Amino acid sequence: MTTVFDPAEFFRLKAGGAIEQMQLQKLLYYSQGWSLANKLGPLFPERIEAWVNGPVVPQLWEQQRNNYLVRTISGADTQRISVPHAALLDKIWQSYGKYTGVALSRLTHTEPPWLDARRGLPEGMRSNREITQESLREFFSSQLTSTLARASTVH
Repeated sequence: MTTVFDPAEFFRLKAGGAIEQMQLQKLLYYSQGWSLANKLGPLFPERIEAWVNGPVVPQLWEQQRNNYLVRTISGADTQRISVPHAALLDKIWQSYGKYTGVALSRLTHTEPPWLDARRGLPEGMRSNREITQESLREFFSSQLTSTLARASTVH
């Protein structure tokens, strides 16, 4: 089974061998969301938490806590990533890989999975509340539906 370290390594390699940790964390959030929306199942089993600066997978953060740039990822094996998931990760990289971690963080702050997990917390307060797979599936599935609806109205 894949772990969060496998898609993290995929993105590190796509970035040319080093990637900002904040950017990587947000790419993993989008990958998990789109994987669930596309009915591929969870990409990785680790939980995503709604931290102040956006979604974070704590296990990856712990491994990389002192690194602004992620240059190596222990325990990663991209061979564990299924072909459908690898194709999805390529699309995620094409869509989101051009954005900085700060830009992706701002984007996540407008989306229901992060907002709902932080509901009731004062701005800037630390939290380890989970962004659930169900909230990711629901939100990203709605994005698929709205994209399809917009496409069907184009003549």
